[in-house]
Amino acid sequence: MKCNGFEPSIIQDIDKYIPIQKIAKLKGLKSTRSIRNNLSKYIYREVKVKGGTSYEILATSLEPELQHKLMDEDKFHPLVPLNNKATSFVTEKAQLTALARVDLIKGFQNFRTRFKTRKEAMQNFLELYNSGLYLKKIYEFIGSVSRGTIDRWIKAYDEMGLDALMPQYRYSKYDE
Repeated sequence: MKCNGFEPSIIQDIDKYIPIQKIAKLKGLKSTRSIRNNLSKYIYREVKVKGGTSYEILATSLEPELQHKLMDEDKFHPLVPLNNKATSFVTEKAQLTALARVDLIKGFQNFRTRFKTRKEAMQNFLELYNSGLYLKKIYEFIGSVSRGTIDRWIKAYDEMGLDALMPQYRYSKYDE
């Protein structure tokens, strides 16, 4: 049904701008060059991107066929999650390493209460810990650490919990 020479928009969101890369993909083009050369056919806007300028086209100014493709694409919801990788395998050693790192963090935080400044606490803690005299079992398991390592572990643990302290081993094959 046309109204005043124009077909009513199929896309509900009037202010929706589509990147030209997506439009080129819908048209089956290898590049965006032909779309950029014919921008005057559409309502578009310039967008600052890393490395320069790109363009986005107003969805309602696209051809009806492309509007249908966009609408069909918006309706597509896969039944299987896109992140369907197998669950990661975590060894007992990796779990123990993460727990030892937490114990080290907690040990530093308890040690920290004895000093006025964090810098002084960190310096004394590292001297004691790296000598193997303080938190002996953890030192035997983890080994010596630096100030930066402890700071990174504390930040990761505060933000994401125990999983952030798991070693990121890569297992390509698992033999029983």
